[in-house]
Amino acid sequence: MALLRMGAAVTVAASCLSPASAQAQASYLLDIPAQDMEAALKTVAGVTHEQIVFRGEVVRGKRSNALRGSYTADAAIAALIRGSGLSVSRSARGVFIVVAATASTAAAQDADPGLEKAVMAEQEIVVTGTHIAGAPVASPVLRIDQRGMREAGQRDLGEVIRNIPSNYSGGQNPGARFQAGTTANTNASGSSALNLRGLGPDATLTLLNGRRLPYDGTAQAVDVSAIPLDAVAELQVMPDGASALYGSDAVGGVANIILRRDFEGVSTSLRFGTSTDGGGFLQEYGAVGGGRWGSGGALVALQYDRQNAVRSDQRDYTRYVVGPNTLLDAHKHFSGLVTAHQDITDRLTFSIDGLYSWRHSDGAEYSTVAFAATTRFSNENYAISPTLAWRLSGDWKASLSASYGANKTRRFDDYIDKVTGYNDGGSSIYDNYAYGGELDLDGRLFAIPGGDVRLAVGGGYRFNHLRVYSATSAVPTGDGRGNFYGFGELSVPLVSAANASPFLYQLTLSAALRHEEYDRFDGVTTPKLGLVYAPAPDLDLKLSWGRSFKAPTLRNEFQVFRVGLQSALFYGGNYPAGSTVLLTSGGNRDLKPERARTLSTTLDLHPRAVPGLKLSATYFDIDYTDRVVQPVSNATLKVLDNPALQEFIDYAPTPAQQAAVIARDSRGLGNYTGKPYDPAKVVAVIRNQLVNAARQRIKGVDLVGSYRIPIATGDVTLSGQASWLRSNQRNSTSAPLTQLAGTNFNPPRFRARGGATGHFGAFTGTLFANYAGGITDLNVAPPVPREGMTTLDLSLMWKAPAAHGPLKGFEFGLYVNNLTNARPPYLAPFDDTTVNYDSTNYSPLGRFVSVSLRKAW
Repeated sequence: MALLRMGAAVTVAASCLSPASAQAQASYLLDIPAQDMEAALKTVAGVTHEQIVFRGEVVRGKRSNALRGSYTADAAIAALIRGSGLSVSRSARGVFIVVAATASTAAAQDADPGLEKAVMAEQEIVVTGTHIAGAPVASPVLRIDQRGMREAGQRDLGEVIRNIPSNYSGGQNPGARFQAGTTANTNASGSSALNLRGLGPDATLTLLNGRRLPYDGTAQAVDVSAIPLDAVAELQVMPDGASALYGSDAVGGVANIILRRDFEGVSTSLRFGTSTDGGGFLQEYGAVGGGRWGSGGALVALQYDRQNAVRSDQRDYTRYVVGPNTLLDAHKHFSGLVTAHQDITDRLTFSIDGLYSWRHSDGAEYSTVAFAATTRFSNENYAISPTLAWRLSGDWKASLSASYGANKTRRFDDYIDKVTGYNDGGSSIYDNYAYGGELDLDGRLFAIPGGDVRLAVGGGYRFNHLRVYSATSAVPTGDGRGNFYGFGELSVPLVSAANASPFLYQLTLSAALRHEEYDRFDGVTTPKLGLVYAPAPDLDLKLSWGRSFKAPTLRNEFQVFRVGLQSALFYGGNYPAGSTVLLTSGGNRDLKPERARTLSTTLDLHPRAVPGLKLSATYFDIDYTDRVVQPVSNATLKVLDNPALQEFIDYAPTPAQQAAVIARDSRGLGNYTGKPYDPAKVVAVIRNQLVNAARQRIKGVDLVGSYRIPIATGDVTLSGQASWLRSNQRNSTSAPLTQLAGTNFNPPRFRARGGATGHFGAFTGTLFANYAGGITDLNVAPPVPREGMTTLDLSLMWKAPAAHGPLKGFEFGLYVNNLTNARPPYLAPFDDTTVNYDSTNYSPLGRFVSVSLRKAW
């Protein structure tokens, strides 16, 4: 059975009347032109405040009738769908159910008694950006459903997020090389993590069905590629601060991976692909199966894939690099997911999500004539989240949820002598686990002329733990951190269609407040305010303001403290020969949370006169303070002469002060001078451990648009996204301002993706263009602007129309990524051991051709 898609259902009661009484008395003045059926049903739901459920594939491609005059909800829906091949009925709960009119309405319901529950199960998942069911969201939300992912030829969620213009591929993403600007840009586990606005993978919160997952590696990031794509119904991304709703990490935004709740039958798939330039051979196998019964349903999804490495000697622009060196690591990956839900009573439902993932990847990132450095990762991840949901009296709902998850990453760093073969490498283990529980309630407080004032409240406890085992340390480092939290959210619909007036069609205010109390630093309180104003049914203006925060990572807190003795010659200053400095590094247990003020303004246009057209423009502004940084990020700076770094330097330290600093290093002083340590020759202590010192400012504009055009044999949809970004950083109050966006190993100032998708009977075709803007190359002096990169992606799919026989449920796909075989823009390499392109913004894969077969049984 095709994926259940949520059609449209808006629940905003306009009075305190019971559903039956409201149905008998209420009528509405409607003026709805003939248009796309889905859009028309949404309009009727919004005006009448009724729930209307349907499957997306049932109404897709159908046109509504025009409505002009006064209608009850029953009469409006019946008139809207008349002659369309659809029928409607109303359930005992008062929900309108729209189905294909292949039989009488009653017969259709009898044949599919779980329809209402199936679609309502999808609708009752918390919509990203609010805890209140049916409330409008003042922040922008990008939705990508599975159909769109598959039609674009995307094979996992990692590929999906890397095609979102507001996301940056630095950090925990395949292909990010170790020389990518900073250690924050290094892929430490072979995973794929969101990094909205380039604020870091630990500043974007990723949820699964609204619940947190365990962190991956050493960062507070989540591997989205661990989730089988066949289990995903939709990815919702809100690129706006959301700590008032979800807590720590949601500075750049939040992503919510929504799972398919019901599936019947079994579907299997396989895919093979390779780069035409060599390397990267891919094989992928998947299966999804499930069933639905009257009171519940379950789904199981499995996926296995493996891909060969792309080596530097397979690309003409990197053949100068000393081998072995890989541009994209080889990997093997298996993931499995189960999700199920069961009604225990008419008012009590139990659901559970379980995930397991295993990944192994390896590659060579650095080699000289004498030795080779290779890295191997082995990553195991699992999570489980059960939930009990109650439907209470008075339109209130409650849910009690728990979660437990763990992630263990084993990293092997090999340093191999090319002559003797001796391996002087070591291994590390990053052991994460997390657990928590939460109780939520939401419902109607009272009615006002514009609709129901609704409230959501909740609270819970969360605990995260990280333990790092390293061959260079006798004892593991790390610890855990727990926090209690509580939140409240209010939605006030001052004006709706029920009491609208000229130039005031809708006005809804929202407010949220959250407090988190941590066991090692002071509590954090974050507010969020929102406004949704519609002067007419065709236009929405949204405003969101809030404060967000990110707790310091456990790695930042508990990283081992080190002290090194180095020559003062490398750090500037006019000192006698033989002078030295003590340079400290490592974590800091006194770190405070990073904080941000976020602002976004969104204009949504959905004109009734042009059915199928949706346009959105968002301006965003983030002021991010107390960022955790190492004050001395580049040892070549004349540190001792730099006025901006004076607050981190202790000049002429006494022997007692030096001894106190050295005593904090459990391994003792690391002497890198080749001469004995002499306290009399130490001219300064440079405190380079992590501190809350940096400030970032991020501004920009996001554009999103789509236009669906019905044609005789199907439809064509034009769609596109673009993101323009400016960002800068100051590492201390007296440090100079540094531009980030538009420089190498940072997000480009402009990214865009746009194209067309056409459905022509059994055929589906898509063609998308991707543009990553140019960057300024800081590897040379003076800096040099480099051009951007444009790629074309083509996808062709054919679904057999056979209703019987071996071709029933058969689908064939042909995909070509980077059709023109564009190559990354050139950067000046540091030397012959590093690659000459920005591995965080541009891919070296080249033209990649793949084919897929899918069969529904």
